[in-house]
Amino acid sequence: EYVPYFEEQRLDDLEQEIYRRRLQEHAAKFPEKPLEEVRAAFMTKETEDTEVPPQQILDKNFALYEEILAQGEELIALSKSDIILRLRKLCAEDRDPDDVEGFKTRFFALLRELFKHEFGVYPYNTQLIAILMLIDDTRIEEGTGDGEKCRGIYEQIKTGEGKSLILALTASYFA
Repeated sequence: EYVPYFEEQRLDDLEQEIYRRRLQEHAAKFPEKPLEEVRAAFMTKETEDTEVPPQQILDKNFALYEEILAQGEELIALSKSDIILRLRKLCAEDRDPDDVEGFKTRFFALLRELFKHEFGVYPYNTQLIAILMLIDDTRIEEGTGDGEKCRGIYEQIKTGEGKSLILALTASYFA
C-alpha cells in the first residue's frame, strides 16, 4: 500500500500518512475520557503544591469546550483549505475585548477541525480544556504573576496526555 508513495517520490506524503495512522492507532488504544472523569482529574490535587481551579473557572471552561464542539459540528464539511482561510481571517481581525470567549470558541473550533484534517484525530477533551484553563489565567496575557497557577493546571495533565501539544496549541492562540 505504500509502494505508490515511493514510485511517485512522495516521501513527505508517506511520512504524513504514517504519522496520521500512528495517531489514529494511539486514539483507538487510548480513547478519550468522559468529561466527568476529566473534571474530577482537574479537581484532584496531584501534589501538596498543586492549585485546584475554582469551580466557576472549571464550569466556564467546560461550557466553552461544549461550545467548541457545537461550532465544530458546523465545520465538519469544510475542506482543510477553507478552515485555514477562516483561521487566517479570524486571526487577522482585531480581537474584540468584549468577546474574548467568542474568539476563543471560534479559534479552537477551527483549530480542532484543522488538527482532525491534518492528523486524522481530534485533540483530546483533556487537552482542550487544559488549554482553555491556561488561557483563562489572565496573568499570562498581562505578563504578570509567577506562573504558579499555570503550573498547577499543567501538573493536572498526566504523563502521556499531550503536554507538548497543549503548549503548542496554547502558543498558537497567543501568536
